[in-house]
Amino acid sequence: MKLLGKIDFQHHIDELINMFAKYPGLLNLMPVNKDSHDFSKAETWRQFQQASGLQWNMPDENTLNEFATFRSFVQSNAHKIDFSNVVYLAGKDENTPNGFHITHKGELQFTGTAEGDQSVTWATGIPENINRDTALYFTAVTHGGLANDNSLFKGIRDLLTTGTTNQFVRKPDLIPAKKRQFVLNDTRVFESDEENGILGILGLPTEAKKEEAMLTPLKVSVTRGDLKYSRYPIILGHFNRDGILNAEYAADIYLKRAMSDKHRLGVYPGPVGTYDFFITQNAHEASFKGAIIIGLGDIERFSQQHLSISVEKACISYLLNRQEADHQKKKVKGISVLIIGAEYGKLTIESSCMGILQGIANANAKTLQLQGHNIRHIEHVEFVELYDDKAIQCFRTLDRISKQNFEGLAVEWMERKLRKSYGNRNRLTSESSTEWWQRLTVLNQQKEGDNNYRYLSFYSSTASAREERQDLRSNIRLLEEIIDKISTQEKWTPEESKVIFEMLIPNDFKENISSRNSILWVLDEYTAAYPWELLQASLDKNKPLCVSSKMIRQLATMDYRNVVYSSKGNQVLIIGDPDLEGFSAAQQLSGAAREAESVYLKLKKEMPNIPKPIIFGKSSDIIKALHVSDYKVVHISAHGIFDAENNQESGILIGKYMDSKKEKPLLLTTNEFNQMQVTPEMVFIYCCFSGTMNQQSEAFSRHRTRLAANIGTQLIKMGVKAVVVTGWAIDDQAALEFANVFYASMLDGDDFGTSVRNARKETFNKFKYTNTWGAYQCYGDPFYRLVQDKKPSANIVMEYDFPQEAKNDIINLLSKADIDFYNTDSLYKELELISKRIEKSDIDDADILEEEAYAYSEFNRFDIAIRKYEKLFTLEKATFNVKSIEKYCNISCKHILSNFLDNSIAPGSDEAKKMGQQIKAIIHKINLMQQLNITSERYALLVSAYKKWAIIEPHQFNHYLKISAGYYQMAYTTKNSEMDMYSFCNWITLEQFILDRAWGEKVIFNVDDESFKYTLPEQQQILDKLQNHIGTIDDKISSGDQNYWDMVSKANAYLCLYLISEETHRKKILKMVKDEYRAIWVHAGDTNKKKTESEFFETLAAFALILNQEEIATEILSINEDLKSLLLAGA
Repeated sequence: MKLLGKIDFQHHIDELINMFAKYPGLLNLMPVNKDSHDFSKAETWRQFQQASGLQWNMPDENTLNEFATFRSFVQSNAHKIDFSNVVYLAGKDENTPNGFHITHKGELQFTGTAEGDQSVTWATGIPENINRDTALYFTAVTHGGLANDNSLFKGIRDLLTTGTTNQFVRKPDLIPAKKRQFVLNDTRVFESDEENGILGILGLPTEAKKEEAMLTPLKVSVTRGDLKYSRYPIILGHFNRDGILNAEYAADIYLKRAMSDKHRLGVYPGPVGTYDFFITQNAHEASFKGAIIIGLGDIERFSQQHLSISVEKACISYLLNRQEADHQKKKVKGISVLIIGAEYGKLTIESSCMGILQGIANANAKTLQLQGHNIRHIEHVEFVELYDDKAIQCFRTLDRISKQNFEGLAVEWMERKLRKSYGNRNRLTSESSTEWWQRLTVLNQQKEGDNNYRYLSFYSSTASAREERQDLRSNIRLLEEIIDKISTQEKWTPEESKVIFEMLIPNDFKENISSRNSILWVLDEYTAAYPWELLQASLDKNKPLCVSSKMIRQLATMDYRNVVYSSKGNQVLIIGDPDLEGFSAAQQLSGAAREAESVYLKLKKEMPNIPKPIIFGKSSDIIKALHVSDYKVVHISAHGIFDAENNQESGILIGKYMDSKKEKPLLLTTNEFNQMQVTPEMVFIYCCFSGTMNQQSEAFSRHRTRLAANIGTQLIKMGVKAVVVTGWAIDDQAALEFANVFYASMLDGDDFGTSVRNARKETFNKFKYTNTWGAYQCYGDPFYRLVQDKKPSANIVMEYDFPQEAKNDIINLLSKADIDFYNTDSLYKELELISKRIEKSDIDDADILEEEAYAYSEFNRFDIAIRKYEKLFTLEKATFNVKSIEKYCNISCKHILSNFLDNSIAPGSDEAKKMGQQIKAIIHKINLMQQLNITSERYALLVSAYKKWAIIEPHQFNHYLKISAGYYQMAYTTKNSEMDMYSFCNWITLEQFILDRAWGEKVIFNVDDESFKYTLPEQQQILDKLQNHIGTIDDKISSGDQNYWDMVSKANAYLCLYLISEETHRKKILKMVKDEYRAIWVHAGDTNKKKTESEFFETLAAFALILNQEEIATEILSINEDLKSLLLAGA
């Protein structure tokens, strides 16, 4: 009514109410459920009118009677409706009215809830008899948009055609208690035109200018390569409570761990709609532009719509807050994205692309509505994908989308080609390389009206479906008796574990759980007490699930500490076997003391400054140590006691006290941990009870799993990232083995999930007779790392199943060498391992040998590469590329010169003459290839050979220099490309060192008995060409395939400009040369290419010295030394 009042200038709100009240059936829209106010009674309306302060006419008696009849009919017959063919699609809004009351002051006060769609609450709108497991879906769209928001259309179409869909979620996001019931504030409409008023009345977003923005097509492109070379800041997704993995991990390295710092501090995106920016300011064209991290929510609830919402919110903020450079640059404003959620999130590539594009389109529309054309919107969306097969799928998907007509979303190609960048990979299959953790949520439920009847609800997030649910209504009491028996003994039998599996897991879930995927148990505080680690699916395999698979626990709760302060240092607190002061119900634990000492010695090797462990310490010393410093790790080995009647009397035994002459246990409880202002990252508690079995100690030893669950869940709520706590009495030697393997794995850089699995596996293999391997309840982030950098592991030589695997490994290795993410020495060791695997697999394949030879040449192992090429050329019926012959010629010349210099062979000696003849033979081979077809690449090979020959035979120096310059000129004119500045710059550079030539003159050079002629350009022509290239190359590289020689051509142009410029300008240009080379070398190019350039600098310096140009030689060598320091730093 208020909105109508804004666009109706003739009638007051009272008059509008009277007018609409006469419409037949309008009253029938009022709530009709039994628990709501009865609007068929005049008294209800009288009170309502009086409290509202408005003077409208009350509904007449006939209207109220009609509504009473209607209300009664609905209440009496609603249960008869057949919902078997009905699917309910629920909307979502933060403010849905759910009632009203009249305050003691007589004022009308409305209440609201976030559990509704703006028009109707879920409680009253969702039919009571509908099947909530199969026929109920939730969206994030308000009531008025359910049939109007085009992002829902695909899912609605699925429901109409198949009755099911994976576009929506079956469970809504958890709503905090404060949002489930609250007082609705009076909403005043300050501004509204007619169009926005109507949209508001219909419950639609008031976006009058939305269509205008949507009509501007988003331009799309696909790049295959590493995300470092994306054109714009790149959007990456992060699931709630996940670690920083895969693409995120690579981005984190490029950003110098800025992302992981925020992740460890607990201020990292996770829930849907959260985001953060890690933008590189003033980024060079070759450098990483930065990352935009968006929260994707919980994996089990993830959908296309959640992806769209997060992308939209992040892009709105990006557009509003980062526009200062847009007014100064004429470049297209764009954003880069990964194909988010298409593997680990289980979206199709089409769903991922549509969710991303819709989110960006919505962001454009809303910013246009807010600021009009004062802000530039996102014009270009670059999809970046590492693997070629997935990039091709993305390209085809976008091509289909661009040809279809989606209301509110227009897409067209920026460039209809698959752009190649650095670091792209091949693979045999399109299977996900991401480890899939199957999330299994188990919640304690009570039957309504019967608090004594308890059952368990299981929710499974699998690779084939969004979510499955099944309730387990077995005899829970009987199961708990078995569990309590296990918690008081150390022995284990496969039969007991099989019984637990059969009784505890619903039948429909058993197959998935038995599949050996990594399992993440999401538990509440009740179900955390169950020994999930003991599950064994089959007696034949004779191995429990937690031994053969990774298994970690998490909490299904929102009750976490609001602010978590983590330790900035590496301090560790180790407590072992506290002094119990003769407590009669427990004895000292020598095994706990040994474990504490062992853990201390292991941690001290990596963290040398940690304090000594507190062994046999007094309770006062333990409490003091707990609060006197901030700790990254806390390890406690001691007795544990659980009081089933009072959780506050459960904890770690650190002494005793007297109460009325009766000794009582003095406990370190979770309350003491909670008082720590700085939360440890990891807590390990070896907490058992092995006292003498008198009546008191027997009571203390019961319900062991509940003690572990109580401690573990409380520590996770505090914000501890990883918790290990024992659930029952354990064997001392087995416990020591578990701790040693666990800490060794964590210190090697393995993640929490891997370290736990390694410890369980080794403990099981060595101590099968005990159940110690299953006693450890491990809570937290499976991807948490104590040490960020993983130590290299011993290489195991495994055979290849298919030759193509070996070929892909070599190609991918070379692709990795193009980017600075990987260490060159480590990559070379990886190449050696690949060669060993090829040899062990007895692969005799010319294609593989050719790739091997090329790979060794790229790592400058010319001796090995030449041997492999020569073997390739002698194979019968071998097929290989002419490129391999070219490569062989090039590296053979390099190898000859390297031997000449390394062995200090005297010019003119017999050995030098022999080497000169070897180069001459190689030149002959290159000329034979030129007879097949003349190419600029072969001219460049001839130049390289003659330059090396000139060093070996210096008496022919000037002659060979002229030949080299002439061949560079031919290479440039043969290629006839504006992008080929490599040949042009090298040609002009060499001409600069030939003294008997001048710019603009005609020159002749002779090779053997043949003469060649060409005309040198004028100096101003050269300067203009170089300046034009410097000013335009960045845009050309951005729009085309990325190639190192094209990227470095700007630096080459500066170098050439430096050499031909007047002496007064050289100093200024020299700085530009250094800055540009450094910018490229920091971000692109493999070691071989950089060493080639370094050799070129040394050659130019030698030329300058021969011509007595000492200053130029010194300055060129300073460039080289500066760049070689980068090469050494990256090795």
